[in-house]
Amino acid sequence: MARVILISNAKGGVGKTTTARELSAGLAIEGYNVLGVDFDPQGNFSLGCGAERYDVATSYHFITGKATFEEVIQRVNGFDIIPANSMLNAAEAEIPTIGREYKLKEKLTPIADNFDFIIIDPPPGLGFFTISGFVAATEVIIPSEAAIFSVDAVDKIYDMIKNVKTYLNRDIIVAGILLTMYDDRTINGQSMKNLTKELSKELGTEELEIPVFDQYIRSSVRIPDSQEKGINIFEYAPRSTVAEDYRAFIKEYLGKE
Repeated sequence: MARVILISNAKGGVGKTTTARELSAGLAIEGYNVLGVDFDPQGNFSLGCGAERYDVATSYHFITGKATFEEVIQRVNGFDIIPANSMLNAAEAEIPTIGREYKLKEKLTPIADNFDFIIIDPPPGLGFFTISGFVAATEVIIPSEAAIFSVDAVDKIYDMIKNVKTYLNRDIIVAGILLTMYDDRTINGQSMKNLTKELSKELGTEELEIPVFDQYIRSSVRIPDSQEKGINIFEYAPRSTVAEDYRAFIKEYLGKE
């Protein structure tokens, strides 16, 4: 059974989709069988991977039952992906209200044994698509920019996870907070890292721990360049600092020394 990882933050612009892409590609490089699920109507996960988004079956067709799994998957960057585009916005209105937050989980469960990891990229915020991701996930990774407003958003998503755990998915865990766009040369970067760790200790409980990954992700112009070309950072700029950071993060996530 796959580990289903939701990459989520209440705030946008924190490296959420970048993390979904590099984690998917990095796990595939490690030899794991990976499925990426673009569950954001903006379709940036798909775009950044070089997936086709138009005139093809997408996550909209998958979630509404208009296409099978075999009809929606594409192979990109060494892993499979279910792409998305703006049509996904219509899914919320088309799926019956009662129990609709379970629909994604219902669709992914029959195929979960085919993969080691399923990575879900929802929109920022705490709406229907994100809640659906929380219900389907076994764990969540929270990318957080090393800045005060992003750290504050961790508090909001913690409340969401607590409610999801109480009412919708009691088994979900937080794999960790991943600091992104980090500059370890500045006092502000270091203070935000310390603040995040303090917040995680303050929020965490025996029932819901909020760890912080030791590895952080540094800012790099290589990321937007690679996304424009639809190539993961490990292939586009394998010796860049950001590629090194994501490799180290993936090793930490997998529990490797």
